[in-house]
Amino acid sequence: MPLQRRLSQCNKGRAAATPPFLLIPLHRLPQLDLVAVGVHDPCELAVEVGLRSLHDFDAVFATRVAEADAFYASLQRDIADADARLVQRQAFAGMIWSKQFFYYDVREWMRQMVRVGVDSIPVVLLTAMFTGMVMALQTFTVLRRFNAESYVGSLVALSMVRELAPVLGGLIVAGRAGSAMGAELGTMRVTEQIDALEVMATDPVHYLVVPRVWAATLMLPLLIVFANAVGIAGGYVVSVILFGANPVTYLDNTFQYMDLEDLISGLLKAAVFGMLVAAVGCMQGFYTTGGAEGVGRATTRAVVVASITILICDFFLTKLLF
Repeated sequence: MPLQRRLSQCNKGRAAATPPFLLIPLHRLPQLDLVAVGVHDPCELAVEVGLRSLHDFDAVFATRVAEADAFYASLQRDIADADARLVQRQAFAGMIWSKQFFYYDVREWMRQMVRVGVDSIPVVLLTAMFTGMVMALQTFTVLRRFNAESYVGSLVALSMVRELAPVLGGLIVAGRAGSAMGAELGTMRVTEQIDALEVMATDPVHYLVVPRVWAATLMLPLLIVFANAVGIAGGYVVSVILFGANPVTYLDNTFQYMDLEDLISGLLKAAVFGMLVAAVGCMQGFYTTGGAEGVGRATTRAVVVASITILICDFFLTKLLF
């Protein structure tokens, strides 16, 4: 119901029993939404506060309107801040699909390839070797019950190439390189180095994030190639040297049931995992707040979120590829 009609009914109902100061002149009140300021009936506002003059009514009403305006202004600021954060996060995805993604400092890209790929070789190969050895140790004792020891090589090879090497390699790189990216960019954020790049008209996403994403995307599949070879070699050592299996039969069965699609699917997984590790690590570090404590939280989130993302994406990629 319009405000003036409600006020008219209120004044008519109270004209006989209410003092004249409660009769509200309609020309003094504009068409305002009283519900927005917490008043559902214009009569309630006057009776509730015990008004003794029209001036008191105007003052109380103006106070309610001012409180509502302050609430709406605060809400608009919160919405603007949320929109700004969303736009900043979309900058990562937008940069990946933009033409500028392919134009960046090559020297920085090479340096990140060394840090992500070359420096991660020892820990990735060590993990792959003992994983292959454990796989051979477990499967040999089980297949011996069915006189199928000759298939240990096929089982170890397919497990390493399809699943174990990409997933474990991605988790290792997430713990080593992903955490380093989060800590490095987080330190740059809290020390205002990223703000300095923006002042110099340099896009920080293009300068800092893109080389790291490209380096991880390209280097992780290469790491997985070596991890596959070392894991199969570890299974060979356990089966042939420890259990005395026939080496020729082991090698023949290793590659007899393996197709090129198995190797390609594992490398595709590794490329996706590398991109996810770098993107998550850079994003967590890029939006770090809270000083040194915030850098620690960003580093922890980078590892945890990247690891969970790898495991979740592994299921969907396996469903899609096989």
